[in-house]
Amino acid sequence: DQKAPASTFLFKKRDPLREKGGDEDVKRKNIVAEIHSTEEFYISSLLEMIEGFKKPLISASKRPGSTIVEGDIVKMFGNAETILKLHVDFFKALNQRLYQWTASSHLGDIFSHFAPIMIIYTEYSTGYQNSSEILEKYQHNDAFNEETSALKKKASLENLLIMPVQRLPRYNLLLRDLLSRTADSHPDFKGLQAAIEVIQRLCDRVDECTATASNAQMMADLAAKDGLVNHYIA
Repeated sequence: DQKAPASTFLFKKRDPLREKGGDEDVKRKNIVAEIHSTEEFYISSLLEMIEGFKKPLISASKRPGSTIVEGDIVKMFGNAETILKLHVDFFKALNQRLYQWTASSHLGDIFSHFAPIMIIYTEYSTGYQNSSEILEKYQHNDAFNEETSALKKKASLENLLIMPVQRLPRYNLLLRDLLSRTADSHPDFKGLQAAIEVIQRLCDRVDECTATASNAQMMADLAAKDGLVNHYIA
């Protein structure tokens, strides 16, 4: 089972991002701190999604006479577990960098390193519409509602499922904000530009794949309706 990275404690213990510095340096540190804190929250949300919902629901689907279908639950959560594994490693890299943070530290290279692996988001995002439809279908399933009501803790399942869809655009915004607070002469300026470029390309690719999947589903729905029409015309 995945666990939240323990190195966060070291980061908070030393708290390097609250060291004194110039106004722009402080603003830059605040944005880096936001990247770190939102990443920590994101990982905890993925953990809650998988450990708090997916696994208990799959267990419930295996009970004799259950009206919860295991295949539906698997589709609903997509490749969230793979995404979690990636972000645990990503967060460890962030922690290591932030623990040794100085005014001239880099962050862009970490994003550029992990961004190509984040192509796995295409699978989750293209399946998200189907995931939402499955969740909507199960809103009328007593066994499902009973199970999820007992599991609810901090966030609803609906809110958790959309988080991976929102994560890459959030990186894009945070990195652009960080770049705006980074001087042209800073050692990380070009690295941040490169990271923003690769994250933007990744967002575009995910959007393209999602649109293609959506169009394919729409055509399939139309084909199904045509079949019904032809049945009555014939």
